[in-house]
Amino acid sequence: MAAQVYPSPDLARFLEGPVTAVLAVAGPGGIPVITRGIACQWRGDEVGIFLNGLDRTMIDPVPPLGAWVAGVMCRPTSLQTYQIKGRFLGLRDADAGEQHWLLGAVERMVVEFQKVDYPEPQSRAYLGYDPALLTVFRYRPEAIFDQTPGPQAGRQIAGAA
Repeated sequence: MAAQVYPSPDLARFLEGPVTAVLAVAGPGGIPVITRGIACQWRGDEVGIFLNGLDRTMIDPVPPLGAWVAGVMCRPTSLQTYQIKGRFLGLRDADAGEQHWLLGAVERMVVEFQKVDYPEPQSRAYLGYDPALLTVFRYRPEAIFDQTPGPQAGRQIAGAA
């Protein structure tokens, strides 16, 4: 198993950002399954991607612990993008503190979307979720890549090859 990697302080702030989050896992037969997240949060030594109830169902069955997963986080106004690959740690209901944090994250993302001409109602619909069905997909980063469009896209900035 590859070593744990940690984002730089700037990357950790970026992840909690206003960013879009996309999650990829290996589905049945090894076919990739991709779903969107509402937001991303760096906590200690793990990445958490918040999933609403419908997007959560896209990853049934849940991958086994330790399975490879990848998250891609992008800031719409700059297209700054990072891919973080790692090992699945688990899926759990969001706690009260995380739900409170997510309220602010959604508001920041609504503002970010408006800067790229998404109407507020469309942004709120895209970021909508049922608090009773909100889950956190947790994984341990083992490799980080800069995916920002341009000559550096794909450059590994930390972790295993």
